[in-house]
Amino acid sequence: MNEFCYWTDDEIEQLFRALDLPSNVALDKLLSLRVQPAHYAGGAHFVKPRLEDIQHSADTLSALCVDRQGQFCNNPQEGFAALSHVWSQGLGADDDNRGLHKSLLDQVFDKVEPLGVRWIWTDSLAIPGGKRALSLLEEELKGTLINAMADIYRQAKYVIVLDALCLRLDSDDPVDVAAVLCLGTWMTRMWTYQEIKLATNAIIATKSGFVGFSTIVNSLKSLALEEAGQTWDEDAAGKYPSLARTFFRLQRDDDLGITLPDVAIGCGYREAWDRLDYARAVFPTLGIEWRTKYDTQEAMRVLYKTQKHHATRLCLFHGPPRASLPGWAPAVFNGLVDSKVIEPGKWESRGMRRTWLTTKVKSIIPSKPDRLVLALESDFDEQALTVGFISEQTLKESPESVKAFKTAVAQGNAYLLADESLVPPRRFSRIGLLVER
Repeated sequence: MNEFCYWTDDEIEQLFRALDLPSNVALDKLLSLRVQPAHYAGGAHFVKPRLEDIQHSADTLSALCVDRQGQFCNNPQEGFAALSHVWSQGLGADDDNRGLHKSLLDQVFDKVEPLGVRWIWTDSLAIPGGKRALSLLEEELKGTLINAMADIYRQAKYVIVLDALCLRLDSDDPVDVAAVLCLGTWMTRMWTYQEIKLATNAIIATKSGFVGFSTIVNSLKSLALEEAGQTWDEDAAGKYPSLARTFFRLQRDDDLGITLPDVAIGCGYREAWDRLDYARAVFPTLGIEWRTKYDTQEAMRVLYKTQKHHATRLCLFHGPPRASLPGWAPAVFNGLVDSKVIEPGKWESRGMRRTWLTTKVKSIIPSKPDRLVLALESDFDEQALTVGFISEQTLKESPESVKAFKTAVAQGNAYLLADESLVPPRRFSRIGLLVER
């Protein structure tokens, strides 16, 4: 991970010594909470809102919250805390549509008791979901409630981040919390991006208490400034700048707002169980109305059209295959390998217009399946070569695009577009776009 490339082995070992980890359990298999059925013999084991409660929440776009006793209330006067968690770490809705086990709810309220929180909002109860197939009504309710999520996370007194790894961290040091959060599963999920990006007051739960997200950002920024100076946010090297940039990009900033490049970089390494969520989870973040009829392709097109200016800055986003429309944009944002956010072009009906540095591809030299060794026309070298790397995602999902480019090369219609000169050689790769004229 880039955040740790300047950490020493001793610093990593010291970080792990502060973690209370079970033996023989992979980090990505840890649970935040575990059902404890033995303590609930003979009683109601599950908490679940009535369908009428969910319907009212959808009709009013309000927050359907639950208290320790399992009672529900829309927009409680005392306020509420919203949970930001990973479903697979124990707090997801029951696959048999029974709701949330009461023992899980009690554990959550035990943890947040020092905060004085009476009401909690969690998507596990408030929004129909899970791995089971939803009814048509549930799908419609889910679509409506997704449009309420932005306000819910903004209005929450706290957005409480529950990550299984952080919950085992016996430290309240902001750097420790940031580092462990980077290693946890919470940072890898699509939905948690919008939850932290919209939060007014986010706090991270650890074994020893809670640490404010703003405290983490401010501490890292101060350390990055001390280590790298004013250029800490411009790819400066060092232990703290990379970590600081990661968290600075996630913090809510009402003055700057949120742009498509922000979202694309922020979600480039995140995953979702449902492919539709690669697009759907972005809608609340950008304040765009979600409609149940959208599929992934149409949803991404809507996202791009709402910010055409910024969308054109993402054509050098390497990893996912291209969209069908616009054909120069990534199909989704996950699967990022490398990227360069460029100056905007002009979105036109037939494509995108901007100034490029253009090189004709003369031929392809046989090589490994995941790369193209390209012979280029060049004023500097008659035997100019470059290597284009094909992402794993493109090979799996869009092999026809690779085949089409090879055909274009054979027909003399293939070009390499770049935003910077290809010479002189340098240590790190440049991002380009292979196209057919």
